[in-house]
Parts: sequence; C-alpha cells; structure tokens
Amino acid sequence: MNAILKMANVLVVTIAVALTALANPNESPIVADSCDYVEINHVYNIDDQTGESTLRMIQYIWWEWKDQILVPVIDSVTQKPTGDLKQGSDFVVREYLVTYSGSSRPNKVAGVRMSKQNGGWVFIFWDKDDKLIRKITCGWITETHTTYDTEIANRDILRTDFRNGFKKR
Repeated sequence: MNAILKMANVLVVTIAVALTALANPNESPIVADSCDYVEINHVYNIDDQTGESTLRMIQYIWWEWKDQILVPVIDSVTQKPTGDLKQGSDFVVREYLVTYSGSSRPNKVAGVRMSKQNGGWVFIFWDKDDKLIRKITCGWITETHTTYDTEIANRDILRTDFRNGFKKR
C-alpha cells in the first residue's frame, strides 16, 4: 500500500509539472538550485514530568558553506556564546521547509521527494510561497533528532535577512 501511495504522489507531481509547462511554455515549471548539504531535522518536545518525547516537527534545512563570516565566540568553560563575534567560517542555513508540524492539522504540511543521483542527492517539492516546483541538488544528507530547532539556532550566526535563499523564478 505504501509503494502505491508513493507512486501516486510521483504521478501527481509529474502531471503538475506537465500541466504547468503547457500553461506557459516560455517559463520553466521547475526552478533548480543547489546547496552543500541538507539536514532532515526531527524536533521533539520532552515532557518534564514523564520524560516522554513527542514529535513537534520535521524540517528539511538546506545548508551552505561560508568562508568569511562573523561567528559567535564560545566560552571554553560554559560552552555558551559570550556575546562577542570573531572572523571565521561555518555552514549557514540557506533555506528550510517544514514537512510535519505536530501543531497543524493536517500534521503533514508539505511533501519532499528525494533521490540519489550522480553521487549526490536531489530534492523536489512544491514551494507554496513562490508557487513553483523546486529541484534542489546537494552533496550529502544528515538526519538529526533534537529538542531544539537547528534552523533557529543558526540565526545566531547569520540573520535570516542575510541568507542567500533559493532563486526566485
């Protein structure tokens, strides 16, 4: 049954691409982009009294390497940011997409198709904000399970208004 649903989803995306191409043949229905890697981040809430965890959200976070960036200075004893910045390099968030939200109805709020191609990974999804299909290629995938949102944590390194973001049409 699960294989049938996957095939049906692929068919729906294929039909949507074909119909979009026919509606405006001079404009590509797919916008291609790339990044260094993608993190599939599962964020959990932990109940203080029972210790039980519940899935809060799943998000795809696309990361890119920055050679020249101001990064927070971390105190060697407390391992917390001091509030100072230093010249450095780091991975920063390029874009993200929440695919599951425990507080939304329905819980599944977006779908992403991924496949391994030419030694890397390809992700295809409908961008509801820009109303287009995105095809993002990257070198590798990491999957994390955290009690915090890594995309929000990265805002300490690079504010959202300084992110490259994905291409517009």
